[in-house]
Amino acid sequence: MTIIDKIVHIKDEEEFHDLEEDHFGMCLACGEEHYNCEPDASCYVCEMCGERKVEGLANLLMMGKVEIDND
Repeated sequence: MTIIDKIVHIKDEEEFHDLEEDHFGMCLACGEEHYNCEPDASCYVCEMCGERKVEGLANLLMMGKVEIDND
């Protein structure tokens, strides 16, 4: 998994499921990775920048902020 321009790039569905199990989230303000977030986390406070812009994986997916490379 890499984050480029605040978009999560995932190599395959297995990695996506691993991120789900780790309760992955990301700050839309600074791009910081967060773990132990609820999948539908919305507007949580980022420990790095202090903004209320942390979103859970399910929300990121619905926002178009997750790309899965199925090649």
